[in-house]
Amino acid sequence: MSAPLNGQTIIGKWETFDGKTNEKKAIVEIYNKGNLYFAKIVETFISKKNATCQNYKGTSKDKPIIGFVITQNISKNGNKYDEGTILDPEPEVVYNCNLRLNGHFGC
Repeated sequence: MSAPLNGQTIIGKWETFDGKTNEKKAIVEIYNKGNLYFAKIVETFISKKNATCQNYKGTSKDKPIIGFVITQNISKNGNKYDEGTILDPEPEVVYNCNLRLNGHFGC
């Protein structure tokens, strides 16, 4: 992890890309709530504008994709952002997640 430079922050809007095809998938907005950071989808490039999470089996089923919170409970520990989770929509699996400020959103 690298330290934020010149007051840079993870808060803001970030493009996400498919790790296999490098195709742009969405824009997520990272925000903080209390002492934790979250990311929600604010624009998608692979689904219809009003699409919902139809293929999910859990609590995500039928929720709108726009506004969907995909990362939760990221902590800032010194210069690190870690100890949170991210939902991989395909195959709806939750993974541990950490973020780093390098222009890419990745877990």
